[in-house]
Amino acid sequence: MDREKFTQEVLKSENTMYHIAKGMLKSESDCEDVVSEAVLKAYTKIHTLKEEKYFKTWLIRILINECYKKLREYKRVVSIEDCNNSFEYKDNSNYTELYNAVKKLKPKIRIVIMLHYIEGYSVEEVGNILKIPVGTVKSRLHIGRKNLKMNKYDWKNAFPKPSENFHNKLCMTLDCFEKENVKMKKISLKKSIIIAAAVLAIGTAAFASSSAVNYIV
Repeated sequence: MDREKFTQEVLKSENTMYHIAKGMLKSESDCEDVVSEAVLKAYTKIHTLKEEKYFKTWLIRILINECYKKLREYKRVVSIEDCNNSFEYKDNSNYTELYNAVKKLKPKIRIVIMLHYIEGYSVEEVGNILKIPVGTVKSRLHIGRKNLKMNKYDWKNAFPKPSENFHNKLCMTLDCFEKENVKMKKISLKKSIIIAAAVLAIGTAAFASSSAVNYIV
């Protein structure tokens, strides 16, 4: 997969990445950070993807791992329950009610609910993404449905769309690869991550200093 195809596939997955990060994490900035990290890792490890048709599943798995890593960071500072209680929005829209309800679920229940009901993955696909048995997926979905009282929610409009800042940072991350032309297959994984991270830091500074710059690939 070349850089152009990689960029296209990542942008196609933008809504899903945002929903998962937004559903799992504490703040908008954390969502932006974990998605950038996931994209960087995917870019440097793209040569390990055996079939391009599974790119989105593979990318989402990387993102979920990054989300869990961030949750572990939260836990060192404050309990997950305390983090979840800080998510309440002040508007009364239907998706907000569901969003808050989903946020109160345990992370392992929350992620299967989001993947299955919000993103539309089958039970088998959820099991493949999370690398857990189908029976475990079904059990966690049952627990989630019981806690959420499913019939009262509009799942189609459950979560908000990606924010402008989120989209800009994602595009900026992708733009870094084009500008520096990082050759993953010729560089070790460790070295390529360092290069990509350095480029992203430079790009972030440039983006902050000039809001007129268009980073859309």
